[in-house]
Amino acid sequence: MKAITSILLFATLIIFTGCSKDGSSPMSADAGTGNMSLHFDKVNTPSNVAVITATLTRTGYSTISSNLNLLSDTSATISLSNIAAGSWHLLIQALDQSSTVTYKGETDVTIISGNITQVSLTLQQVQSGVGGIYIYVKWSSGTASNQWTDFPQNPILKTLYSNLDTYGVSLPFVLYDNGKYKMWFTNVDTYRTVGYAESSDGCTWSRTGAQPILAPGNTPVWDSGSVYSGPVIKINGMYYMYFSGSPDYSSLNNAQTGLAISQDGYIWTRKSAPVLTNSSGWEANVIATDVIKIGGIYYMYYTARQYPTYKIGLATSVDGITWVKYGTPILTATQNWEGTGVYNASIYQENGKYVMIYEGANNPNTGFGKATSTDGINWTKESTNPVFTVSNTANNWTSDIAYPCVRTIGTKTFLYYSGYNQSSGLFTLGVATKQN
Repeated sequence: MKAITSILLFATLIIFTGCSKDGSSPMSADAGTGNMSLHFDKVNTPSNVAVITATLTRTGYSTISSNLNLLSDTSATISLSNIAAGSWHLLIQALDQSSTVTYKGETDVTIISGNITQVSLTLQQVQSGVGGIYIYVKWSSGTASNQWTDFPQNPILKTLYSNLDTYGVSLPFVLYDNGKYKMWFTNVDTYRTVGYAESSDGCTWSRTGAQPILAPGNTPVWDSGSVYSGPVIKINGMYYMYFSGSPDYSSLNNAQTGLAISQDGYIWTRKSAPVLTNSSGWEANVIATDVIKIGGIYYMYYTARQYPTYKIGLATSVDGITWVKYGTPILTATQNWEGTGVYNASIYQENGKYVMIYEGANNPNTGFGKATSTDGINWTKESTNPVFTVSNTANNWTSDIAYPCVRTIGTKTFLYYSGYNQSSGLFTLGVATKQN
């Protein structure tokens, strides 16, 4: 049973696109249409469900719908064919015998001729085919889904093949600002620098302006070896970047967190001293990974490392400049998959709670976990961790994943992360999404 689960989890997220664009696959002779099949497990269907309906809608196209009567039909499948290739909105409703909707779910799907997409997870084995979408229904009691859909065109940003980023790009930090997606990332070379890119949809990115936008300090100080991208927020119309610096060229040894301020997010003026300093013990290195505002207080989540142990720390500030550490770790390793620690916390809000996506300290890095909190300080981990693993990535584009950055924008939540390909030796950036 475990073998079947593993295979289907990989297939579930291999093709379905969260940042979808109309289009078709050159692999199919009929490039304009595709098929969709809705499958479910009758054994686990709630007893009050009598009819299941599936409806596809798309601007400029006729609505497509079909239904399945569980009381009279012997099949467990709703099939729709000759669907125009491109992005559609899918609504699934389960009705009882009095035609009252008892369950429903909706998402965006993309019909790609010549490909199969599977959505959600099931333990039921299926036959292979081409030219459609297979959707597996998972009945829910109302708990938010952990399902992430990897972008099939990953990676979204890779090396320029120059002496700026010989080994690629890493550590994405994204801010949605004035209708534009903005990303600050780390160029991986002999020493590290910070680059900048923009996007109109969160998936297709291009570098903007001269690169890099932030380089190591010119004098032998705390950030003279390398600088690394960090979270960016806006305070009183100004951009605040909490970057990491180290006197070491190629590692985060003795890393501390600094502050750079900008009017446009491109030209930066940095504070001469770090705003979050390291110390002995569990905070030998302190690296900011996200900053949020709760009430009138800024919360900075940071990685605290005393190699090989990693923990997640917290500091607070009323102005974004002077920070006070919480004093003890707010998250430590307690689950087997986490290895020697937890780190790289990224925070967003969902269903009235704060959600943390974080990384486990394994080599290679292969998974992200999830924890929730009502106050941003006390966290409860998901028992089903990790919630996103390297097996969920599309088309085997990466062998390691690291540095999650999660942002909720509109009706979608974006999970940006770094990928490392062991064959090429290059770092690149990817994204996965899920519907809110």
